Amino acid sequence: MRAVWLLILATLVACTPARRKVRGDIVRDIAFQGNAGVFSGQNDYQLRTQIEQEDSAFGVLTWPMSGFVEPVLLQPDVLVRDAYRLEVWYAHHGWLDARVAGWTIDRVRASTRRKAGVVDVLGRVSTGPRSTVRKLAVTGATGAAGILAKTVMRTAEVHEGDPFDLELVESTRTALQDQLRRSGFAYAKVDLEMHAWPEQQAVDVELRAVVGIPAKLGPITVEGCDRVREAFVRDALNLEEGEPYRLDGLVAAQRRVFAMKTFSLVTVQPDLSDPTAEAVPIRVRVTENKFRSLRFGGGVKAESQNWEPYVSSSFKHTNVFGQLIQFQLGGRFGLSGYTPFNKAASNLKPVWKVNSSVLYPRILHQTVAQQLEVDIERGLDQSLQEYFNPKVDFRSIFKPSDIVVISMGPHVEIFSYPFLEPGSVAGEQAKIVYGEDFVNRYRITSIDTAFTVDWRDDRFSTKRGSFFTTTLRMAFPLQEGDYAFGALSGDWRLFRPVRVRDQVPMTLATRIHGKLLVDLGDAGLPYPELAFLGGASSMRGYPTRSMGPYRTYQPVEGTYRYVPVGGTLGLVLSEELRYYGGYGVTWAVFGDVATLANPGRTVDIRDDTFWGDLTESARFAVGVGARYQSSIGPLRLDFAMRPYADEDCGPVESPLACYQATPIQRRLDAVRFIDRSSSLPAFMIFFAFGEAI
Repeated sequence: MRAVWLLILATLVACTPARRKVRGDIVRDIAFQGNAGVFSGQNDYQLRTQIEQEDSAFGVLTWPMSGFVEPVLLQPDVLVRDAYRLEVWYAHHGWLDARVAGWTIDRVRASTRRKAGVVDVLGRVSTGPRSTVRKLAVTGATGAAGILAKTVMRTAEVHEGDPFDLELVESTRTALQDQLRRSGFAYAKVDLEMHAWPEQQAVDVELRAVVGIPAKLGPITVEGCDRVREAFVRDALNLEEGEPYRLDGLVAAQRRVFAMKTFSLVTVQPDLSDPTAEAVPIRVRVTENKFRSLRFGGGVKAESQNWEPYVSSSFKHTNVFGQLIQFQLGGRFGLSGYTPFNKAASNLKPVWKVNSSVLYPRILHQTVAQQLEVDIERGLDQSLQEYFNPKVDFRSIFKPSDIVVISMGPHVEIFSYPFLEPGSVAGEQAKIVYGEDFVNRYRITSIDTAFTVDWRDDRFSTKRGSFFTTTLRMAFPLQEGDYAFGALSGDWRLFRPVRVRDQVPMTLATRIHGKLLVDLGDAGLPYPELAFLGGASSMRGYPTRSMGPYRTYQPVEGTYRYVPVGGTLGLVLSEELRYYGGYGVTWAVFGDVATLANPGRTVDIRDDTFWGDLTESARFAVGVGARYQSSIGPLRLDFAMRPYADEDCGPVESPLACYQATPIQRRLDAVRFIDRSSSLPAFMIFFAFGEAI
């Protein structure tokens, strides 16, 4: 350990401080005077992104960070040009009289023979009044094109009387041109003409449409096919010569070909060089991908009372026998049962999962696919009991359109606890933990049906649209003792763009998801199938699957475990407002409301206690978060806060008494981790991959 500290110290000493790296003046910070606040559309950050002069990163004067921060030198000649850039930027956003009065250089550190000086830069801005759009007109669009133009203008981002913003005006022009091209006018073009009247704080905008002739699809050529048959690509395109030209249809065709998972690059390009040609030639170019891939990875799956480090690998082939058959084999191996906050209770056990699937997509011109999937898992549940769970699914997948997917097929699975022998002490204890109707080693046979509609503009960073999916599982008994029940799961999401003062781009995301189970037989409901809430992508006020009542037991003297009771009806409503900042970072504020009703019972709205359970079990949480749009998807950090609920401490109410009664808390609560007797609200931290909504 001493050697490690010496190595770290030597590294820090060897690093050259920022002030010794350059000669001249280092810019520590750039700020502005005369502009407005965060949501004004002209805050300091937005103005800094418009200029060439940069400031140094945080820590330029703080040791040891100063040894790693690259200094940014002051360039006075660049500031002169930056003043002009800012005035143009202001004019494009409606402040036609805006002027940059000058720059003030405040010296923070004087330069020496060996060290550069340090300065702060202050820009003085005079914005003046903001101009509005006095007139917004569309010319040149008549007949069907005129009707399309009226539709676009009703939903445009700018209207008469709004503050002028060149970006929004250009966006409206693009939307009108795209709509005309999507609707058969392949050669449509929309020009923009503006007249500014600074003395009247007004701008007149005219969108001049040149519609051109209606068009249809001409000859379709496909290039780049080597090992994939051209006929397969044409099936996926689903385009026929002579059909009406639709730009949306070409974009959808490109997505369908890319979804074949055999091409790394797909372009569907119309030839619009001759505006008098009614038939538009379509050129499709593809670049074949590597059909076979082998990947390795690892990570840590962390929950409040169980951390699991694991390694994983997967093999994928996307063109077996040259018939577009997709084969995938994956596996994961880990060690589960580690409890970081109570090492004496840790009991590491090997856990593993193997997944294999085969997909044949070439039925009815690739609108129907057949999939066989096999999952075999050996793991630990919430109470750290080992379970064995093999599953088999055989489903038909029907895609009637690019936004709708329907799947249906049989499902068979077996669930067992290998070390819970019937009649043993552990077996009797399991009935206390999982309920009196607990059955070890059971089978589920069912027909699963799923329906999905996806209108999102982007699946990884959604700003507009909606998403809906629902799954119905109808389990039926093959022999006496098998379960018979219905399980309905749903997930609905809505995304609406929001602008504050026409400048700050945000999105309001809404999500409603949940699960409903109904017992249709005499065997009750299997515990793992119940509804459980809580986690990074559910109710963020609680750890994974931990909301609602729970049972506490002692597997070993002095060691406490908890098992959530679950429920037969779980619902979560989430609202999240996202602000798109710089450097790929999105900031969010959110609120989650959830209810977990009818624990251990069948849902019956005729029961007098149903609505009481529904309201009494309601919980809420609020929080803030940050998302970073990485190359592999969004990385998410959420901080959620909620008040303590009645069931948090079981039969006792005092937080201190709760801790004394159950030393292993059921939640990863940052407040209670620091102060076990604290009565402050529970504070949760989630680090996850992917959006919550």
